[in-house]
This record gives sequence, C-alpha cells and structure tokens, in this order.
Amino acid sequence: MRDSYMVLMLALVAVLSGCQPLAPSAQLTCTELLATPLHSHIHQTVDPETIAHEVQQKFNMEKSNVQIATRADGGWLVSWTIGGVEFGAFSSNDGTSLERIGIDYRSVRPTVQDMQKCISSTPEWYRALYGPNLPTSGVRYSVTMFFPMQGIVAIVVGADQQRKLPPELGPDLPISHVVVVQPGSIDTLFEQVVGKPLKDVRPRLRPQRWPHDWTKSQFVEDRETGW
Repeated sequence: MRDSYMVLMLALVAVLSGCQPLAPSAQLTCTELLATPLHSHIHQTVDPETIAHEVQQKFNMEKSNVQIATRADGGWLVSWTIGGVEFGAFSSNDGTSLERIGIDYRSVRPTVQDMQKCISSTPEWYRALYGPNLPTSGVRYSVTMFFPMQGIVAIVVGADQQRKLPPELGPDLPISHVVVVQPGSIDTLFEQVVGKPLKDVRPRLRPQRWPHDWTKSQFVEDRETGW
C-alpha cells in the first residue's frame, strides 16, 4: 500500500507560518503550499466528504474542483489542484481516518530555503543520494529532508543526462514533493513515508543528522535503483 503512495508522489503538531507568502512569483502562501488546515486531521477519524468540504472552505474552491475517489484497498483519496500544485489526502486502508497528505509541486517549485521558512524549522535529518540515470546516461539524485516534530518530509528529485555528478547541495534546490504524516521519531517517520523500517536500510543509506551547514552536507553515491 505504501509503495503505491510513493509511486504517486514520484510521478505525481507544529506551528507553520501560514500567512507568510513566498517569493511573489510563487503566488501561493505557505498555508496553500503545505495544505496546513488539514494537518490536524491526520490520524483522526474523518470521512472524505468532511475533508473535501474543508478544502473547499479553506482554499475557496468550487466543489467540482475537489475530487473524491475510492481506492481498490477500500480507502479513499481526496485530490485537488491549486496554482500548479497537486494535492492528495489519503485515508488509512480501512477508510476510517486520514493517514497522509501528498503534495506534488509542478509549475510552482518552492526552494529548500522557502520550505524551511514555511515550516519555521530546519530539518533534523537528511538523506542525499545519487547514482547512474539508467537506462539512459547522466546522473539522477534525490535529497530528502525529515522534520519529525512536524511530521513533514520534503523531497528533491532530479536527473541530468549531461552531468556525471549531482548539483551542489544548497538552499536553492527546488522541492519536488512533500509528504505530511503523523509527527513522531525519525524511525516512524521514515517507515510511514518510505514504506520500510529504517533498520532494514543499509547503514550508509540511512538519514544523517542535519549538520546545520550546507557546506558540511554531502551526497552519498549508490549505484542501485531502489531509492
């Protein structure tokens, strides 16, 4: 089940500075970018109609622009789009509670620095991996930033057929996806988002403590394709 969430994300509690806008070109507030009004519903008993109604109310959306779908496992998905950002609110498998919110940034791509301002925090943990861009040439890379206290994981993914090395790690990297789940430890956060226990991940590929200095962060090379 969790694997399907990650497929959608890659193809598709704390106080947030909800009314603080990003750069004028983004035209979306932090509240909109992170679907902040829905965070309090995560792991709470709720039905899809309630979530859809709240999306309409909080984001001033027409009912026809908020979709409710039933999943094959019996759960549900509420989805909507705001200004080039695609959102999905996923229930638990039995459909009784909201399990996570997935956000896929399309035409609007906030940077790592923007995201840290929205969350009002730096990540506690991070994981930066790169490897060959199979089956073509070049390099692919991912940078994942974990905010356990907020239940937020911010993800950068990219590929370049011309480069052999990933770009330099820094605050200007554009965020691709965000997953919001129940706050907890790094172990529970990792398993909720990645779908496997942290202890089952090879040690060199596990998240590292954030050094609070971009010059001290680094990519880890891994030539496998399972990340």
